[in-house]
Amino acid sequence: MRIFKTLLIILLAAFATALSGQRVYNFSIKADFKNLEDTIGLKLMQLQQKSMKNIDNALAYPGQQFVLNSRIEVAGFYQLFRDQRNYLILVTEPGENIQVTADITNLSDPEISGSPATSLFYEFLPDFTASKRKLDSLEMVFARARQSSSGISQQKQASLVNTYREAQQNQKEMIAGMIRDNKGKLTGLMFIDQLEMDNYFELLQAYAYRLHEKYPENAFVQDFFTQIKKEEALAVGAEAPDIALPTPDGDTLALSDVDAQVILIDFWASWCQPCRKANPQMVKLYNKYKDEGFDIFGVSLDKSRESWLAAIEKDSLSWHHVSDLKQWKSAAAKTYGVSAIPYTVLIDKNGKIIAKGLREEKLASKLEEIFGK
Repeated sequence: MRIFKTLLIILLAAFATALSGQRVYNFSIKADFKNLEDTIGLKLMQLQQKSMKNIDNALAYPGQQFVLNSRIEVAGFYQLFRDQRNYLILVTEPGENIQVTADITNLSDPEISGSPATSLFYEFLPDFTASKRKLDSLEMVFARARQSSSGISQQKQASLVNTYREAQQNQKEMIAGMIRDNKGKLTGLMFIDQLEMDNYFELLQAYAYRLHEKYPENAFVQDFFTQIKKEEALAVGAEAPDIALPTPDGDTLALSDVDAQVILIDFWASWCQPCRKANPQMVKLYNKYKDEGFDIFGVSLDKSRESWLAAIEKDSLSWHHVSDLKQWKSAAAKTYGVSAIPYTVLIDKNGKIIAKGLREEKLASKLEEIFGK
């Protein structure tokens, strides 16, 4: 009987808790909204990899402080959502008690406290937005100049390109600086797509390990960490994975079969205009250094065998060529994490990676350094 009595006490306690509406909270938002004239509903939404998940809801009343007490399971990216155009971005985690002051008609410019990563996001956002507007403006100027009836001179074109590249590099350095100073915050994940893995690998590697140590349960962190681990296998100094694909003659040629002091793996395609534009320079470099032990292993991301062979002949590409004719599904492209072409990987006679992503002037300088010409 004592067992049933104890069970009854437990059931009654649970029932009482349900009636009182008590919940276990680990997160709260308190907000003072300006220009709130009517009662409105706001949602707490979690950004997931392919969707948004509704976590909680609360009403905001005119003349009263908005309060939302809730529970979140993992640190991550959230929104205090009014509608598709008006929401507050939160980079937050369990245990935070966030204070907000904002105009309810424009939640994108709040005053935030209680969430360091969210505060960092809104401190950094104006500078990033300004740099993006500058890049967009330069792109528009360049497009208009090319479309004008008088055209655009090579000198003017070069000047615009240099200005754009400088502005783009400034934006990247700004993002890199923010991440470098805040390796323990999730905020940087929102901007890392602007940084090339090859040029910022050490920074991104340190950032990934720090986040994975601190937030291993976050799906975005897991993906980023996995990407870094794959890149580590392709880092400078690592052994280059072998490639074995069909040649134009239908035989199979492996990268490991090529005997040379230095080999350039060149990912390209007949349909890739930047690739075709770079080919004359590649031919010059090949002819200059082939007798010194330089060779090229061309990996085409073509689909049409006829187009592939025609481009080889037209551009006078007299080095090794392979392709499985699967475009972006190419086994070699997947192995080397190729997401854009042209893309190059330079390896030494021992199969170790020397450099990645070198093109034109940078490639010429590297080969001159290696062969001493």
